[in-house]
Amino acid sequence: MKTFFSSLVIAVLITGSVGAQSPRKVLYEHFTQASCGPCASVNPQLHPILDRNKDKLVRITHQVSWPGVDPMNKDNPGEVQSRVSYYGITGVPSSRMNGQVAQVTPTIAVNDATIAAAAAIPSPYEIELTPEVQSNVSELKLKVRVKLTGSFSGRPVLRVAVLEKIIRWPQAPGSNGEKEFHHVMKKFLPGTAGSSLSNLTSTGEEVVFNFDYKFDKLYDFRNLEVAAYIQNEENKEIMQAEGTEVEFPKKSGPDVTLRSGSPGLATDSDIICGKSTTPRINFINMGDQTLTSVRFEYSANDGTVSSYDWTGSLTYLKETNITLASVEIPVLKTHANSIRLRAVMINGTAPAAVPEFEIPFEAPPVSTLKARLEIKPLSKPDLLVFDVTDDQGKVILRGGPFQDNSLKTFELDLQENNCYKLNVNNRHISVNGTARLYNDQNELLISTTLSSQKLFVNPFTTYPLVAVEGPEAFRPLDVVPNPASDRVEVLWESRSAGSAILNVIDLEGRIVHTSVLQSPSGQIRYEIPVQDWIGGHYLVQLRTATASYQKRLVIAR
Repeated sequence: MKTFFSSLVIAVLITGSVGAQSPRKVLYEHFTQASCGPCASVNPQLHPILDRNKDKLVRITHQVSWPGVDPMNKDNPGEVQSRVSYYGITGVPSSRMNGQVAQVTPTIAVNDATIAAAAAIPSPYEIELTPEVQSNVSELKLKVRVKLTGSFSGRPVLRVAVLEKIIRWPQAPGSNGEKEFHHVMKKFLPGTAGSSLSNLTSTGEEVVFNFDYKFDKLYDFRNLEVAAYIQNEENKEIMQAEGTEVEFPKKSGPDVTLRSGSPGLATDSDIICGKSTTPRINFINMGDQTLTSVRFEYSANDGTVSSYDWTGSLTYLKETNITLASVEIPVLKTHANSIRLRAVMINGTAPAAVPEFEIPFEAPPVSTLKARLEIKPLSKPDLLVFDVTDDQGKVILRGGPFQDNSLKTFELDLQENNCYKLNVNNRHISVNGTARLYNDQNELLISTTLSSQKLFVNPFTTYPLVAVEGPEAFRPLDVVPNPASDRVEVLWESRSAGSAILNVIDLEGRIVHTSVLQSPSGQIRYEIPVQDWIGGHYLVQLRTATASYQKRLVIAR
């Protein structure tokens, strides 16, 4: 087995000699934008031509960043720009068919005949796509098989993309009036650089790639499709393309599939403080019968069991988000905090197999009753303000705007068994300072780089944390040192042999590091250099075939 990228595994097989080349599918890449006036004129004329040739085509649309507003570009601006730069796109609308310029203004040169002519040229490759939605309906495993069926010279690269077949807006998201967008690129796997096929040298050889994709920034996951194409890096020519829609399995009867959950009302944070919390969950019906009622039972850290009765009407592939009733947190632990949830009654009947779900959460850093806050503004001290609030929302300290960028130091007198938040509002459009909190032993508890124009919220507490011992001391995930500055070690302890996907995500939701960890049972160490990362808070996520874990990481600068 050979690994080209941390999230993809490759196996090469010899299947014997093949004398003929393969039928070709044409790749049509379209560059457009929701605020581009000419795009609104060209796209309605272009779509029917491409739609009636869908058996000969694979379509990918890139929503670029100019000339105005386009929220679909903001979902993945970096990879869109990569393709823009690759082709040297300078204006929209613009198209490439099989990697070559396809005129769309002032007239559309693409027609049935040009598509048929491009598809009639045999290809030296075959591509087979096998997407499989995972049981949580939040992840996709994709198998891509590439076979060399004829001679080829050049630098072939396989590129794989996840798309949304159609995105519909109730109101135009940009200024050109368009409300429907087709075959929109969401993510390249593993990235726009693709995967080299240079290891395929003899006719009949095959190579198999396995990719993992976690649903992210999708407008409707039911419209997912995948596309793959082979491109010659020497001249940008597309040698073969293939695409397929993602199918979702249907179960017998009503179903409750728990897709995701947050431990509290704030869906963007997994840090919980205090004696209770109010979880939120998302679930979907993957069954062929309408779901009308569910009784959920749940507890936090093995405390008192709470229940919640949901009623409604969910047909196949319909989902809903609900806020559960408050649940007691008997203790906050140093690690392994979690909410365990079960769907014990479905449509009034106890299910044979009870759906279960675990929502892990973190305790905030613990401060002594005396603490020190340091605020260091940069170029715009007058655009920086902060406050510290307790668990009742009462402001116990407030500061800013500031007159200069000198270090500001504030002493804090805190109360026992309380939850606090350090809230720093940076009104500057760029990096504008740091905020750090120390306990009375001069240990760093919070380090935040004020990297963008936003409100930075940092919880901390004076509640004592309970150390975990015995069987629960099993740590599926840990990060040391934390805070870190130059490097960090991810410690993964597995009770059985297997693999896991590791992602590190910044406060903007961007994945800054991803890798696949393979290990026998026991603990492994995986080192990540972080010396070039911006200081602040990150979320380390580890996903195995059966569970998901996460840990907060602080990069100190």
